[in-house]
Amino acid sequence: MLEGDVAIERLVLEWRDGAFGDGRGVARWSGGEVTWPMGDGVQSAQFPPMEAVLNAAAGQVSLKVSEQGKDEPVALADIFPDGMLEIQVFKRMVDLAGQSWSGAAQPGDTIFRVRQPLLPGGRQ
Repeated sequence: MLEGDVAIERLVLEWRDGAFGDGRGVARWSGGEVTWPMGDGVQSAQFPPMEAVLNAAAGQVSLKVSEQGKDEPVALADIFPDGMLEIQVFKRMVDLAGQSWSGAAQPGDTIFRVRQPLLPGGRQ
């Protein structure tokens, strides 16, 4: 859960013949408390302002989430033309949450990746 509002500054996303077409967009969040489930309870942390940039072309939609003003992503999400969704989270996100992780991991290392069907007809 995010504290506050996410402002979509601009969003254009084409849906044509049952598939994504061209698109782009930007959303910004001013930062604040983020709460997530952990075991039998919840944890929270203060996050800095974040932004999400969406780009779409040739049936693929890509979303990059990062700290505002920084190019390095904390998470990436892609929807592929075959209907598969892939989400990738980097250690940078864990660092922002103030959580511990393997001492050998670097901020740009992938710590979580999942790929699964999102749209009808998606396959693994």
